[in-house]
Amino acid sequence: TFDEMLARLDAAFDSQRLFVANASHELRTPLSVMRTELEVTLSDPGADVAELRRMGEVLGQATERAQRLVDSLLTLARLQAVERGELEVREPVDLAAVVPDVLRAVDKEAAKKGVTIESEIESAVAIGDPRLLERLIGNLVENGIRHNVPNGWLRVTTGQTAERVWLHVSNGGPVIAAGDVDNRFEPFRRGGRVRTATRGAGVGLAIVRLIVDAQHGRLQVAAPPFGGLAIRIELPRNVDPVARVMT
Repeated sequence: TFDEMLARLDAAFDSQRLFVANASHELRTPLSVMRTELEVTLSDPGADVAELRRMGEVLGQATERAQRLVDSLLTLARLQAVERGELEVREPVDLAAVVPDVLRAVDKEAAKKGVTIESEIESAVAIGDPRLLERLIGNLVENGIRHNVPNGWLRVTTGQTAERVWLHVSNGGPVIAAGDVDNRFEPFRRGGRVRTATRGAGVGLAIVRLIVDAQHGRLQVAAPPFGGLAIRIELPRNVDPVARVMT
């Protein structure tokens, strides 16, 4: 028993060390971009307004990437510290009211990649933190677009049963091996690989899993044989009347 306990502790320490190493790498990348861009542009005595403007755009993008990562790491840290039932905010949240706003926020990114978005939403009133639930849906939708194929598809549905509400997000994409599905919910994993994407911080699905746990929910993931991911989330519901909304 003692050996098993030590083995679990050792695994936890290894996981923590890997997390810190990956986080350091992710933060170092945008900082290196900013420093290089500044040094190259400012060392050029002939740099004109166009060059300075281009430098500003690059710095802006790198800063945004660093900010997204810091925000994600803070969310992860806060969620990992939450005991079940100890959320700071617990109030009724209708997922059907959140989904349209999330989809509008990704319109441009989806159009750029040619991803067709479909939704069929019914009232799904859960008890939880509105900010975290919006983040959960946003992360799933953004992941479904960024890891899709050109001219692919994304489908979002919501609904509720007598005791629980559900959210289902599925998308097209490359075929995923069954053994790689769980890895996608580990921090800094993108497409089954570590630190290889240029968009996002690689912690979106890890945050999704922690939010589901903090909300007393259940997470089910499947990799269809035709490709992509199908993710179903179930959360405790509030007994409000069902109002069907079709989009």
